[in-house]
Amino acid sequence: MAQPERDPVIIVDPGIQEQLRRLGRRMSDMEPVMAEIGEIVLESIQENFQQEGRPVKWHGLADSTKAQRRAQGRSAGRILNRSGASGLFGSINYRADSDSVAIGTNRIYGPTMHYGARKGEFGTVTVRIREHIMNVRAHTQNVGAHTQNVKAHTRQTRYGPVSVKAHSRDMPAHTREMPARTITIPAHTRRQAIPWGNIPARPFLLVHDEDWVEIGETIDEYLMRGANGQ
Repeated sequence: MAQPERDPVIIVDPGIQEQLRRLGRRMSDMEPVMAEIGEIVLESIQENFQQEGRPVKWHGLADSTKAQRRAQGRSAGRILNRSGASGLFGSINYRADSDSVAIGTNRIYGPTMHYGARKGEFGTVTVRIREHIMNVRAHTQNVGAHTQNVKAHTRQTRYGPVSVKAHSRDMPAHTREMPARTITIPAHTRRQAIPWGNIPARPFLLVHDEDWVEIGETIDEYLMRGANGQ
C-alpha cells in the first residue's frame, strides 16, 4: 500500500540561520587565516635552516668551500645561512589572499639550493682570468712506471749535429723532489661549467606533519570564531 505524500517538516531556527550566514561571510574572505597559515609555515621553514635540515640533515659543506672561506679569513658559517637576514634565510616570505597563501624566496639561486644541480647542468660560460701569481709549495712527485716514446730528431752537440732515431724506453717508477716556486699565470679566457661542481639538494621549503595539524586547527578555530560572531 503506497504511503501518502507528506509535506516536509521545516524547522526554522533564527540563531542557526544567523550562524550559517556569518560562516558564509567568513568563508568568502579567508585572507586573515591564510596569513596565519603563512606565519606557521614561515616559522617552520626558518627552523629547517636553524637545524640545517630536518628530519634529514642537509649535506655538509664541501672541503673546497671550507678552504675557500678560510682563505678569505672567514669561518665556514652555517649551511645556506652564512649571510643571515641578507641572504637566502632572510628572503623567505609569504603572500596571502582571500583563498590561498604562497611562500618562497625571490633569490634566483633558491631552486638550485633546494633541488641541487649536477656540474654543468646549466651549460658553460666564458670567463676572463686576470694575470696572477701562483705559489707552488715544495712537494714530492710520484712518477709511475711508463714507456717513453722518442721521435726521430736531430740533437745539437758541441761536436755538431747528431741524428737520433725513433725509439722507446721503459722508465721505472720513481719519485722526484719538486722545489717551491712561483709561477706567473698570464691573462686568458676559458670555458667554465655552470655550476662548476655538483651541488647537493638541501630541501628547505618543507612543510612537516605537525605543521599540517596546526594549519588544520587554525582553520577550524577561524571558522568557529566566525560562526560565533567573534
